[in-house]
Amino acid sequence: MVDVGVQTLPQPQLQTDTDFGQHNHLTQHSLVRLRKTRMHLMHPRLHQHPAPRNPTAISPMYQATNPGTQISHPLQTPRNTSPQNPSLQKDIAIPAIDRYYTMQRDVILQQLHGKQLILGGDGRCDSPGFSAKYCTYTFMDSATGVIPDFSLVQVSETTSSNKMELIGFQRSLASIEAADLTVGVVVTDRHVQIRKAMATDHSDKKHQFDVWHLSKSIKKKILAIKPKKLLNEVKPWIPSICNHIWYCSRQADGDSDKLEETWRSLLCHISNRHTFPGKIVTQCGHFH
Repeated sequence: MVDVGVQTLPQPQLQTDTDFGQHNHLTQHSLVRLRKTRMHLMHPRLHQHPAPRNPTAISPMYQATNPGTQISHPLQTPRNTSPQNPSLQKDIAIPAIDRYYTMQRDVILQQLHGKQLILGGDGRCDSPGFSAKYCTYTFMDSATGVIPDFSLVQVSETTSSNKMELIGFQRSLASIEAADLTVGVVVTDRHVQIRKAMATDHSDKKHQFDVWHLSKSIKKKILAIKPKKLLNEVKPWIPSICNHIWYCSRQADGDSDKLEETWRSLLCHISNRHTFPGKIVTQCGHFH
């Protein structure tokens, strides 16, 4: 008969009694105690570590903040920390995660093969400003919603932290093209270095700006209007102006001339003129 239960231990320890008919107690780090009676039972091991220890060894994964402390601290129970289990994470957990990721990525690349991709890309740093150490750049296919590639860039690979996003962009795009995928359109924010790279190194691809970032930029410029009295007159229009950018993007349907004329119609609408001269757009969308 085998009983398994959770026990609070003051210190990690290992106790065994090999006499037949006696209880064997195996306790080591994981807080799980296994009791055996009437039979000899070898505790399952993985690389000489008790099996119950593995989930708790893998779960921290060197995170700066371990959620396990929220449970163990109130209960006053000892817990595994990353330094106690480096071999499990290095030799078992991380290689397993890497193999599974590679396998899943191969499946995604096969699904995207032969399609004209519309990639949306953006970078995210571990801290704002110019003190970031890491930057993750991710590409997502807009049609399917899958992520064909992402890159992690460390500041030591560059001359300054503000170049990490460009390197991540170039690295991920090169990886996607190396997988024999066809990229037709790349959508990014208005990053100056990426705009230059698209114009010089990827002129065969269409480069478009994300509407959300464009809307955010216009809102920022409106809020910078001086004097303040003039800003107070325009400020109530900010939500409508930002919404109009999205409307222009939908209505244009890829036509840059129509996009520009629809955007310029905003000035006429604000001044209470709802019909106006134009080649494509001659009246407000609400006007009948």
